[in-house]
Amino acid sequence: MKGELGEAERVLHQALRLSHQSDNRKAIVYTYSMMANVAFMQGQLDNAEKLYKASMSYLLAGDAKETVILINDLATVLDAQGHYDEAYSYVKRAAELAKETQHPEEHMVLNNLAAILMHKEDFLQAKQVYKEALKQAQQKGDVASVQHIQEELAELAKRRKGSK
Repeated sequence: MKGELGEAERVLHQALRLSHQSDNRKAIVYTYSMMANVAFMQGQLDNAEKLYKASMSYLLAGDAKETVILINDLATVLDAQGHYDEAYSYVKRAAELAKETQHPEEHMVLNNLAAILMHKEDFLQAKQVYKEALKQAQQKGDVASVQHIQEELAELAKRRKGSK
């Protein structure tokens, strides 16, 4: 997909058609998800939202661990569009599912939840969620996430000062 988003979109449409013809649910979900990622990278947020929702509709009867990432991705798109309340409801559900299924990327979902809380200016709750995400990232040895979450905590501190 790198540098060839138009071509990636064309290939993914072909893959989606074949996936539907063979009635392969996993392939359909994967293809919709990839199409949503391409739309997101192209800045087509409305289209990305629709495609993530299409992916989720196929996943709801399937594996909850796969659904967590899609719900989290949808929340990211909604957050980028400024739909903070809707983004919060999705990311909160993703966090609940991540906890229930002991998802290996729960700390990343929590990081997204905290970021959306920060955008909603719920700074106290955001700090608590960031701290939990940081603790989990440290336990997993995810150095990149630890660094990112620490940067987000610093940004949160700046925003809290600015709002007083």
